[in-house]
Amino acid sequence: MGPAEISTDSLSTIKVVNLPKLAADGSNWPTYSEQINNAIIAVKGLRRHLLGTARKPEELVERDGKWYKMKGESQEATPLTDDELDKHEDEIDVYQQREAQVREIIYGTVDKSNFVCIKGEATAAAIWKKLTAIHADKGSMFQTDLVTKLQTAQFTEGDKMSTHLTNMISIREHLVEIRSLITDESFNTYIHTSLSLVPRF
Repeated sequence: MGPAEISTDSLSTIKVVNLPKLAADGSNWPTYSEQINNAIIAVKGLRRHLLGTARKPEELVERDGKWYKMKGESQEATPLTDDELDKHEDEIDVYQQREAQVREIIYGTVDKSNFVCIKGEATAAAIWKKLTAIHADKGSMFQTDLVTKLQTAQFTEGDKMSTHLTNMISIREHLVEIRSLITDESFNTYIHTSLSLVPRF
C-alpha cells in the first residue's frame, strides 16, 4: 500500500492522490467539498465521523489491576471480563482508525497553511467543520469577482486575439468549477462586449 492510499477495510481503499486538492485560497471549495464528502460517504463507517455522529467508546478506569467502565461520576461495580475488555478495545481501535482515516483524507488534500489552521481540532468532524467555516462563504466572493472579470474584459488592439479568448475561456472554466454556469449566449455576449472598443471587430 503506497503512502497516498488509505486502506479502510478489505474491500475499500481510498487513493488520496486521486482526490482533488483544495486551492490555498479556497477558490475550488464547492467542487472540492462535494468530492471529499462523496469519497468519505462511499466508504462504510466513515460518514458518521465526518458528520460528528460517531459515538466514542466509553473511557475505562483501572483500579487494582481491574478495568471498569465509567457510569456518570461513579465507577461500575463489576470489573470487565477479559472478553468484555477485548471487545471494548476493539471498539476503540475501530473508532480511532476511522477517525484517522477521515483526518488523513482531509490532511492529504489541503496545503500547509490550511493544515496548520485545522490540525489542532479534537475530532475529524471538528476538523471538517473548521475547514468549512474557513472556506464555505468564499464561493460567492470568487463568483462575483470572476463574473466581473468577464463583464469588464477588453481586447486591446495589438494584443493577440487567441490570448484574449483563452483568458475569457479560462475565467468561464473557473466559474464552472465553483458551480456557476455561464450559458453560451451570455458568454458570447461577454466576448462581443470585450471587442467593442476595437472598430474592426
